[in-house]
Amino acid sequence: MSENSKFTARNLNLYYGDFHALKNINFEIEANKITALIGPSGCGKSTFLKTLNRMNDFVEGCKIEGDVLLDGKDIYKTDMSAIELRQRVGMVFQQPNPFPKSIYENVAYGPRIRGIKKKSELDEIVETSLREVGIWDEFKDRLHKSALGLSGGQQQRLCIARTVAVHPEVVLMDEPTSALDPISTMKIEDLAVEMKKKYTIVIVTHNMQQANRISDTTAFFLLGELIETGATKDLFLNPKNKKTEEYITGRFGGLPGTAGNRRPHQTGSGLSAVQWRMMGTEEAYAGRRPVEHIPEKDRRTERESPRQFVPESQEVRMGTRNGSDLEVKEINDRVETMGKQVLLAIDRTIIALEKMDVVAANAIMKNDALIDAMETDIEERCIQIVVKEQPIASDWRRLASYMRMISDLERIADNCSDIAIYIKKLASLKTVTPPAHLGEAFSSMRQMVADMVEAFHNEDLQLAEKVVKADDVIDNLFEKNVQEIRDAIKADTDAIEQYL
Repeated sequence: MSENSKFTARNLNLYYGDFHALKNINFEIEANKITALIGPSGCGKSTFLKTLNRMNDFVEGCKIEGDVLLDGKDIYKTDMSAIELRQRVGMVFQQPNPFPKSIYENVAYGPRIRGIKKKSELDEIVETSLREVGIWDEFKDRLHKSALGLSGGQQQRLCIARTVAVHPEVVLMDEPTSALDPISTMKIEDLAVEMKKKYTIVIVTHNMQQANRISDTTAFFLLGELIETGATKDLFLNPKNKKTEEYITGRFGGLPGTAGNRRPHQTGSGLSAVQWRMMGTEEAYAGRRPVEHIPEKDRRTERESPRQFVPESQEVRMGTRNGSDLEVKEINDRVETMGKQVLLAIDRTIIALEKMDVVAANAIMKNDALIDAMETDIEERCIQIVVKEQPIASDWRRLASYMRMISDLERIADNCSDIAIYIKKLASLKTVTPPAHLGEAFSSMRQMVADMVEAFHNEDLQLAEKVVKADDVIDNLFEKNVQEIRDAIKADTDAIEQYL
């Protein structure tokens, strides 16, 4: 272990039941540096991040072997409590999660529960924290306005201010800019670079450009293994492992520089990420398919015709596919099965919430690991078709859609698992009356997902349009629930923990 090491993982293995999520990880994270964790969906990078502040403690069936050292002390085997650890190791999540309170109260919340009651001290902490993340001038005249009225980028920076208000040593960031626009993303990146003067930063990102821009060290994870780690410039310019090179050059697992949403998407040329990978740079920028990708027997000789390009609009088969139709159909069936599993998770969540059922909550959390494994399996199958076959354009689009869909389904399951964690907490606290529209919101969301699965199965465009319109209804119910929670907190301040 080096002198500048903040975190050290030694022979770290993590299991969700029988699923081996992290495999023999050995890794040092340097103090006052930005370490980026990269890799395709389901590779273990977020799981590794959560081990650094014991966020996996609430996951039923989670087993950890090996050592995770913070300043030389094992965070799992010493008498260090989870509360003490999380004061030293803060976390910023993918979606901004401000409390339904004022900007001031969001930042003051941590210091206040740690025992600081004097208003002058809290005022100083709030101002210092907001200045530290560069938003004091934006917020100083509206500190007592609701944090829920801020833009996504402002909410995320507020959450970072709330994190630094308790003076952590390490700040973990799990895809903190994936839901933000480019300008807000740039502000968060600039902030992270500035923050490393005082804190150690560990960031999970799917954005290769972001990792290259801001990190000092990069670690590449794949299928639960740490494939390669090193100085960011060295890893991107001269990777030692072939798998690392294939990932960062976009040959599998997502296009470099995508917006971090675990999905290949359109490049500036109008080509999908997968098409971009299969072409040379010149052809990709031209936005056309080179004739070289057409089977030899279907080509004219160069003497008969000079080098030509086939427009993307023509559905030309790019090589012999040998059964890829059946493989695509099998993936289609697996996506549908995953959708039904997510629907089951929602049903269980509704029941668990109505009855505050801890047993049901545990089942939801266990099922989440299954859904994660299903996402990884489908993604790998899509990648295999891309690498081994050369699908026609319609199959390109179908595979890209599958990748987007399973990512969104997995996030819904993650949200159900998060709710299950809160159900377990609420079961031990004083009972409070839930918001009146909470049940309606869950029922509407459940129907939305059910309609989505049915629309996918039947390729029903009208039902798909209904699903899109239902999103506005759920947004409206969300606002009603938030307002009811605000009113409840004002009426019963003793129950603030339950409502939050």
